[in-house]
Amino acid sequence: MLGAVDPIGMRQFIDAPELQDSDEGLMLSSMRNQLVVAIYPDRAIFRDASGEVPTRDDFPARIASLAEYIAGISDLDYESVEIDFVIEASSNGEELPSAAILDRFVRSDVLRDTDKEAIGATVRLWYVASDRRYEIRIEPRGNEYDGNDYFAHIEVHIFLGGETPSEEWLTRTLRDEYSHFITTLSEILELRDG
Repeated sequence: MLGAVDPIGMRQFIDAPELQDSDEGLMLSSMRNQLVVAIYPDRAIFRDASGEVPTRDDFPARIASLAEYIAGISDLDYESVEIDFVIEASSNGEELPSAAILDRFVRSDVLRDTDKEAIGATVRLWYVASDRRYEIRIEPRGNEYDGNDYFAHIEVHIFLGGETPSEEWLTRTLRDEYSHFITTLSEILELRDG
């Protein structure tokens, strides 16, 4: 499959790509496009490296074109799509994130009959909705108990059944899933405005 992927042909989608080829797969990256594409025998990974939220405007069109190109020259079927978002936020000098997560989600009194004291926690939550499977992680940034910033990450697995995702589908899905992430994160942490 990977032998059919022509890095020069990929230039119609990626400006000035840097190529890394290995036995496992092919990786192309472009600083100009802020895009990373990794192609393996069983999957293709497209990453927006721009830092724009939820993504920059040209990303869905570029990814849809790349996905169609790869499907056309390989035996790769798009059985599913994984969408990942990451958010980092300051604790504003209040309670440390690990302590806030501990207070909110863990019964720390389970250690009361021991000489141990719970000082922090992280949360990982899995759930399903329709054709999607979600995983949310909430933890102190750097996963350090004394870190001052929150780190939240969501993975969304969407089952496609072999369909190549279109630009319209990607645009709508990226927007909707980012909104879902923000809403769910707010509900989990009981965040309020003001």
